[in-house]
Amino acid sequence: MIYRVAQEGLTNTARHAAADRAAVRLRTLPGAVELVVEDNGTGLGDAPRAQASAACANAPS
Repeated sequence: MIYRVAQEGLTNTARHAAADRAAVRLRTLPGAVELVVEDNGTGLGDAPRAQASAACANAPS
């Protein structure tokens, strides 16, 4: 599941962001994991930066 979320984030970066750099960070937190995909692309103009979180406890990887 985490792999697919990272893959989708990188796919969106490649298709839409006009970025030349991207970074993926994965870290464990108590009872959860955090996955961050960041790039230096164009973004969505003045739209607020999106934040999403999901707890994947006991989910198959």
